[in-house]
Amino acid sequence: MSDISTTATLLVTRPQAQGHEARDALTKLGFTVDCQPLLNVTYHKIRKDISRYKGLIFTSAHAVRAFCESYRVRDIAVFTVGDVTASVAKEAGFKSVQSASGALNDLEELLTENALVGDFLYVRGQDISREIEGDSINEVIGYHTDLIEFIEEEVVRKLQEGHYSHVLFYSTRTAINFVTMMKKYDLSESLKRIKALCLAPSMVESLSVLPWQEIVTAKQPNQGSLFELLKD
Repeated sequence: MSDISTTATLLVTRPQAQGHEARDALTKLGFTVDCQPLLNVTYHKIRKDISRYKGLIFTSAHAVRAFCESYRVRDIAVFTVGDVTASVAKEAGFKSVQSASGALNDLEELLTENALVGDFLYVRGQDISREIEGDSINEVIGYHTDLIEFIEEEVVRKLQEGHYSHVLFYSTRTAINFVTMMKKYDLSESLKRIKALCLAPSMVESLSVLPWQEIVTAKQPNQGSLFELLKD
């Protein structure tokens, strides 16, 4: 990636731990990077006998991480709602991963098509839009998230002064909260010369209410593809 323009100054909006990982990777590429977390994620210890389950259901990357913090098991079939979560599951070491590449109804169809002899364990966040319909699905809450309802003073100042060239988004909920914060701090007009870089199309609709210079989506739902958007 030596042909990436490193004159850009970037703002990463991931939760703190993942944001620092992204910052470190981008700094090695020569970028100046600030982090502004907009969500706090708390993982729960999962205490279930998972030997009975023949498949895992994940609808977010955080669910994958929550499971991996509680178990070392990776030789179990995984079904995800989207490609971003599937990518994280593969990176975590799961070998059998199928993505519905869509919404919950697509995942429900995928689960029906791949009916297993045994039960599914659905690792989910505390807050969900709706239940997943289907037989033999057992749920466990693996994490919860809390919105961060403030922006660091230094980040506010840099936005006002046009310091950033790109803002990187990894989740829809973060994108929604970013919009809220821009309105709260009266910073929307400061985005006219900034590009929003999104990991997946689901974030674009939320961000499009702001006057960005441009909103661009990664070709693949992974961080490497997101970084490719920084090329000239």
